[in-house]
Amino acid sequence: MLHPSGMCPILAANPLEVCTKEDAACTKVDRKTGSPAIWCFLLAIPGVVFMLLFVRAAGDHVSDFTGFLVGAKLLGTARLYDVATNLAFQNALIGKTNDGVIYMRMPFWAFVMKPFLALSYGHALLLWRTMMGVVLLACGFLSGRFRSFFLLVLAWSIPAAGCIETGNDAPLILLFMLISLVCWRKNRKILAGASLGLCIVKFHFLIFLPLLVLRKKHRQELIGFSLSVAALMAANFAVQPDWVKLYWAALHLEKNINANSALMPNFYSAFFWTGYPRFAVAVGALLVLALVWPICRRLPFDLAMPLCVFSALLASPHTNYLDGILAIPALLAVNSRFRQVRPLAVFLLSPIVGILSYFGPRSTGPIIIVTASISLLGAVVYLVSNYSEAIDWREENGLR
Repeated sequence: MLHPSGMCPILAANPLEVCTKEDAACTKVDRKTGSPAIWCFLLAIPGVVFMLLFVRAAGDHVSDFTGFLVGAKLLGTARLYDVATNLAFQNALIGKTNDGVIYMRMPFWAFVMKPFLALSYGHALLLWRTMMGVVLLACGFLSGRFRSFFLLVLAWSIPAAGCIETGNDAPLILLFMLISLVCWRKNRKILAGASLGLCIVKFHFLIFLPLLVLRKKHRQELIGFSLSVAALMAANFAVQPDWVKLYWAALHLEKNINANSALMPNFYSAFFWTGYPRFAVAVGALLVLALVWPICRRLPFDLAMPLCVFSALLASPHTNYLDGILAIPALLAVNSRFRQVRPLAVFLLSPIVGILSYFGPRSTGPIIIVTASISLLGAVVYLVSNYSEAIDWREENGLR
């Protein structure tokens, strides 16, 4: 059916793909983007081999997983976020210390990690790494028609390899995001919001989410999100009653939170050399806010939500290269929906970005990544404005 203006509606096909009908008669639908599965598999093999070389042996350095275990040991004490105590426990665990990897999660996460204390450190780390690898594979299988392309991106992803190497929990956040998208596409919107609420473990990547879930049409998603967050906040008080005061003080430990500014592809890192990174974050956040606002107003949840997280990666003062895997859903969605922006999306999905983040010159790599990301968001906003009338017509007619 034609839109009254002659424009064609936008049809959502799966959690990470939106196709359009573009010809004058609206009789053809674009085929999905992506290489044949066999080529994706063959191209992924050298990527997996290369990334395995990235993973060091267990127990030879302080990792994010070390910090999680320290948090589990200190849970229930007033020194949960104390730097000196964290370093002492790091030394007791592996004989080394790193003041940039102290425990900084909410108390409920330390409680979740307690079962790993029953194992030796090496065995616990091996089990956790295996679990994160399985989670990343599960993310690939939740990505719908883009499964082959998603797995190819993961195979060559330096952040994905880094997550396994350090025991970072970013793969779990990615999993919750994808479950949320799948639930939303199946019209289980409360479950979609509840799954998204589990991402509160890294709340700084949800800073733009209120622009989306507070809209009237997303009331069910907001209910699910609120219930999930409320349950986790209750868990915080149950396992660490004085956590608010302790956590608030810990959030001001900038030296320990942002110990490696060069590995943060965001405004903070890009302008760290100026000596005023906080000012850059404030200005950058306002710029990103101006771009996210029309995205949340015009695009459906399964496109806007990943783009909100992608935008938060730029504006949050604390982001490292490992969190780059959280950008994959947004970039795949943009790649499939907006042909004009595909070069930028492919660039940001490529291992080049990981190389720039991890091995690139100080600040230069982050500047390139931030510039490309802002350009992508700006292009999406421009293209969305051209389709705004069609999107409004689609919603009026009950189409998704």
